[in-house]
Amino acid sequence: MIPKHSETHADLIKDSQIELDKLLVKERISRSLRNKIIQSGYAYLKRASLYGLGEGVPCVSDGFYGSKWNCGLIPFETFIDYIRKDKEPFWKYSPPTYKVESLDHAVELLKSNRHKKFFSNGRMCFRGQSQGYCIKRPFSNPFIADEKGYEPLLIPSFWRSYLKNLNQRPVNTPSSIFCTVFADDIIYSGIKNWKSLAVENIKRYGIHTMSDLEDFPDPESQEYGRRWRIHRVNGPYDVQLPLLEQHYGMRTAGLDVTFDLETALFFAVNKFVNGGGSKAKYLPVGNHKHQGIVYCMVYEDPPLMKTSDLITELRVFEHVPPVRPLRQKCALPFFGAMNINESITEIDAILIIDDEFKIAGLQDAKYLFPDTNEDPFYRAILKQKSKYQDVFKDVIEYDI
Repeated sequence: MIPKHSETHADLIKDSQIELDKLLVKERISRSLRNKIIQSGYAYLKRASLYGLGEGVPCVSDGFYGSKWNCGLIPFETFIDYIRKDKEPFWKYSPPTYKVESLDHAVELLKSNRHKKFFSNGRMCFRGQSQGYCIKRPFSNPFIADEKGYEPLLIPSFWRSYLKNLNQRPVNTPSSIFCTVFADDIIYSGIKNWKSLAVENIKRYGIHTMSDLEDFPDPESQEYGRRWRIHRVNGPYDVQLPLLEQHYGMRTAGLDVTFDLETALFFAVNKFVNGGGSKAKYLPVGNHKHQGIVYCMVYEDPPLMKTSDLITELRVFEHVPPVRPLRQKCALPFFGAMNINESITEIDAILIIDDEFKIAGLQDAKYLFPDTNEDPFYRAILKQKSKYQDVFKDVIEYDI
């Protein structure tokens, strides 16, 4: 994706941070601690209320977790109590964690207790990783951090590049490469003489606009106009374009999740390897080397549901149909600059891979990552990468 130049998160909250610092001075908080709080991205809101209901109260905002009450929005008095160690947080991040020995064992666990209704009705989605990741900010979130100050990370690939300086992350999310001329060879692939069509149409129909194309009698103009509308007019608002970017290796502001537990477990027990300029692959971790983790999430606000958010068809690039996202049974919730780590607050359970996890029943890499013969879009985007190396540098070529 192509980032837009814009103000940073620090610019956006500057005035609110100045106000927070003044209030902390009145509370006789030391300068060194105040600096840590500001460096970590906290700001002040005069009025905030749960879901906008009831009378607002002064809150400290942690832009890591959006508007989530008591972690993204912390009542000011509660925040001060924590700083002074007068009170411990009344709620701490502690989703139930289970060690799983197989796919069947994982299913059995999620069909029990409080997880059952979410697992059974399609409210639960999953993200598998070969290991978990954490961050330690100068001032950790009191409700999320462990006893050593580490906060778990579950953020989209675009935002990860700003982890070393979180306050410099841009406010705007990037636009899709598939809305630009660099993708034209893929967008208009298969349309006869599409590069000279504009000149030909001037000769045939005279002066016209792009929106006239679908009304012309020749099928080439109609199809060109249809694809132009999909990618140039509707493309900036179509979630399927960044979903394709995410699944073929490019960074986006969306978090790649699946509604299929089996797929998530694959990513938890296989390690991504891409070194030395060679093609990438997924290799089994092997027993007694597992550090894998599966996050089981139930998104509440806004909700993410299998019935409405599972990608079952892709209306974009129908002429070179993408196969990989469909096989991985995915969805892509998006996160802006003010809530990049909000998924952590949506975790219903965490599955830890046992040292002797049995991989029987899991799909293999060849199915989840079909080759260029099975996946026409994969073939097309690799061809485009050979033409525009810098633009498509993040597209991953697999040897699976």
